[in-house]
Amino acid sequence: MAKISIFIFGLDRVGKTTIVEFLKEKKYIPQNPTIGVSISQIVFQNLTMEFTDVGGQKKFRADWDNYLKKPHVLVFVIDASDRDDERIQEGRMELHKLLENPKVIGIPILILINKVDLSPELVMTKDIIVKKYGTGKITGRDMAMYEVSAKTGKNLDSVLNAMTTMVLKDEGIEYFVNETVKKESKQLLERYKKFFDAGNEAYKIGQHDQALASLNIAKEIATNLFQLGVFSGGGKDYKKLTSLIAKIEKEFEEIQQADVPSPAVYSQQSAELPAQEQEAVPEKQETTPEKQEPKASPMSLAEQLKTPNILVPSTRVAKAVQKKEKAKKFKLFVFGTDQPGIFAFKDYLVKEKFASQVNPLAINMTSIVFNNVEFLFNNLVKIDEKIDSVMAAWNDPELIIFMVDAVDVNTFSFAKRALMTVLAKPETKDKPLLVLVNNFDATEAQPVAFVDKISELKHTRGKDVGIYQVSVKYDYNLDEPFNFLVTIILKDVSMKNFVSGELKRRIDSMKSMYDALIKEAKSLEKAKKWQETFNRVAKAKLIQEELFKYNQKAQKEIKVCEDWLSKLRMKSIE
Repeated sequence: MAKISIFIFGLDRVGKTTIVEFLKEKKYIPQNPTIGVSISQIVFQNLTMEFTDVGGQKKFRADWDNYLKKPHVLVFVIDASDRDDERIQEGRMELHKLLENPKVIGIPILILINKVDLSPELVMTKDIIVKKYGTGKITGRDMAMYEVSAKTGKNLDSVLNAMTTMVLKDEGIEYFVNETVKKESKQLLERYKKFFDAGNEAYKIGQHDQALASLNIAKEIATNLFQLGVFSGGGKDYKKLTSLIAKIEKEFEEIQQADVPSPAVYSQQSAELPAQEQEAVPEKQETTPEKQEPKASPMSLAEQLKTPNILVPSTRVAKAVQKKEKAKKFKLFVFGTDQPGIFAFKDYLVKEKFASQVNPLAINMTSIVFNNVEFLFNNLVKIDEKIDSVMAAWNDPELIIFMVDAVDVNTFSFAKRALMTVLAKPETKDKPLLVLVNNFDATEAQPVAFVDKISELKHTRGKDVGIYQVSVKYDYNLDEPFNFLVTIILKDVSMKNFVSGELKRRIDSMKSMYDALIKEAKSLEKAKKWQETFNRVAKAKLIQEELFKYNQKAQKEIKVCEDWLSKLRMKSIE
């Protein structure tokens, strides 16, 4: 069994040893500070991974050089909650100093941002850490960065996969796959590119069904490639592919439903649309049976390798995609002293940037609601000393949003006065209120100072008041205000019923996906394809963990998957 050497370093108390122990034991085990050096071994996918974990206290850092014996991977750990400027500068200096050591020239590095399980207001975002630690300046080697938790295990499986991906590029490492599988991997990669290109071209000319047929086969191949470590970037290629498929599926569904009358719940909103906003629906073309193209059936791994031809896009004329009518129009009245933040927030909702954050194996309530709501904004006017002038933009909204810049401390008093003046108007009575204290993650920010000034609003205006510290620019800490927004939207009974139906549909879809993965895993296990079986069961477990949020009975299936995975690990080692 091949052995790879991993050198893990960083300042003291950042969680290096706790991370290694979680990787070994698959659970959180509190650790004392490492005195000197600790060497641990983990068996993963037929690789013996040897971790050299050196103490991060100042007196031990001089010894780091003594343990740099041709490591295959470097791992630098950062405490995301440690905002002390002196410690940050110290960590940055130690990182770049070690990377300049001739012993590790060209050695790949993983940057682990630990302790992200802590409260969002305590931890720094990835963008801030990149800037403060200067990781963007690292060149001449492979690098990947992960936000992790040694307490919950978040992203640590991805870290292990990233390590194996990095060492696969070292010809001196005997990877867990044999030469035959390596050869097949190369063939699969070529096949993947052909199917992906064919699907992409079909999509460009509007042939959505053909695009989906090609891209779904590419996705099946990609699943194998990612698990074999062939895909780089910690699965970015795979995520990009799944996002593209989801986008095409959504557009294709809209095309299929173009001639279907909208349900009653939409009728009122449809009537309110100005004539210039309503799009013409293209006439549906009749297709004779002779001209219909056969749908591609799923292909096994062996079939993918043997199939001589790829799906070739036809020259059929592209269909115009009708803009999907939303289930509800929701008016927002947005104002405040942070004008750039207000425009960024509007842009975030209008361009549906929230969709890019959704895990394809997760049921995200915010995404379900927002995807089916059309947000209507008031005219975004800048408020000045004539605070009353802001009411000229009043649009009788369902929600009032006020935004202030946490960095601009000098405007706090004026911002409070502006907010209270507007809330004193009879038009705003009983309207829910969302206050966003933006840019709270900046070094010079003082968000709490403004929150304290307006904290009495939660008591004086009833329960529908949310006050949150966010960073719209970095899409940080937006979960809580979005949950608040979703709660307000779902007070509409028709919308609540619509979302309940959509939620049920997605849960049923995930259950079907789970059944299919388990069926395939059993077949692969009979064929003694341990690694492929492991991949299917691991994905099935992720699905049940998501379903557990909606049905506690999923715990039984999670336990079945965990036991199965343990058995497969032993068979892989044997």
